[in-house]
Amino acid sequence: MSNMNRRAFLGHTLRGVGAMAALPAIGRCAETQPAGPMPCSPTAWRKHGIVLEAVEPWEGGEIQNFTSPAEPLDGDRWRLWYTVHAQKFFNIAYAEGEPGGPMKRVPARCTPGRPGDEPFALGHLPESWKPVQVVHLHLKNGRQRIYFWAHGPQILRFLAADSEDGRRYTVVTPNRPVLYHPNDRAANGVSSPDGVMLVKKQSSERPADEPLAPPKLISNDATNIYQLPDGTFEMYSVALVPVPKEDPAYIEFDNAPGLLRVVDRYTSEDGLRFETRQRVIQRDVKD
Repeated sequence: MSNMNRRAFLGHTLRGVGAMAALPAIGRCAETQPAGPMPCSPTAWRKHGIVLEAVEPWEGGEIQNFTSPAEPLDGDRWRLWYTVHAQKFFNIAYAEGEPGGPMKRVPARCTPGRPGDEPFALGHLPESWKPVQVVHLHLKNGRQRIYFWAHGPQILRFLAADSEDGRRYTVVTPNRPVLYHPNDRAANGVSSPDGVMLVKKQSSERPADEPLAPPKLISNDATNIYQLPDGTFEMYSVALVPVPKEDPAYIEFDNAPGLLRVVDRYTSEDGLRFETRQRVIQRDVKD
């Protein structure tokens, strides 16, 4: 996979959509059709209005489904994964039901020890660490896994948690996460591959058994991950690239002035240890 800037990516995608839509008209046989689903006509989409809004007291009036999946269940029912993002109270949850109708909401019950016997329990999550931006996967080995970003005092890292029953999840090695944000304590004093180091001094709060973040695993948030047909894992996440003030891409009023966001692709055999990282969408001369 070669590097591609944003404009080239969008242009390539739109050309591909037009070509695929024309295939049936020129009489190609089924054997030569693309394996994936065909693009949906814009006229086939129908808006349904608000599907899910914060109505429970524990949701605090604000929810989001940033990077979180929606999964079809039986009949017309769906499971919608989402984040409770109310002021300083963060958590993950899911809602089940028919979109537009009543939906049963299930928040994660987080504990630093073993997960409890709850409909959605998350164990081995250190005290004061709050999960957000959940991604749920049905693994090929029959187990289930969630990924999420954890926020806490000097903590900002992407974790995985596994479950045998789809109810009780256990965090896998919280001190050795899948990814690190540059503001995480383990990334303090470590430069990313693009030369970003938001905190230059190593953290005194980092436990002795927690290693420094490997530079190749320092990323930002906005992470999507899934398992491929061969059982391996593919992940896309945002990387930060520094830009000087004289650069046209420097935006003073951005929430991270002096930093530009690009997209990297990672691959892994087990979805826990990612060894390869490749830039796939980056700026071009017009950005």
